[in-house]
Amino acid sequence: MSRRDTAWKNAEILLLRHQLVVVQRQLGERARPKVSWADRALITLLLGLIPASRQHRLRLIVTPGTVLRWRRDILRRRCPLCQDQVRHQGQQLLVELEG
Repeated sequence: MSRRDTAWKNAEILLLRHQLVVVQRQLGERARPKVSWADRALITLLLGLIPASRQHRLRLIVTPGTVLRWRRDILRRRCPLCQDQVRHQGQQLLVELEG
């Protein structure tokens, strides 16, 4: 990537961040954004690509706890069989620990 491309990309990111700050300031801290399931999936996916050490610097429209809940909900809906297996394994582990 050339220097010009990198500068353009960085300028666009800064512009988007600033617009987000302006909108958040206008709405106030108590305002809650209305996000669709597609928004939730995209935010969750993109945050998964960013290292955890850098995530705390991001200005998100939702809290990190909300993103974790969305991730659990997405996994629960996408893989109900996986959830049953995990639940069953957890129950087996409890029986083994008690016995």
